[in-house]
Amino acid sequence: MSPLYGYTLSACLFFLAAVLTCSIFLSIAG
Repeated sequence: MSPLYGYTLSACLFFLAAVLTCSIFLSIAG
């Protein structure tokens, strides 16, 4: 596994976590 693949996977997981957190926050505040 290349370092670039690991970096891309980490960035993708971070993005998904941010979107999930944002959607939960909006549903609570909404």
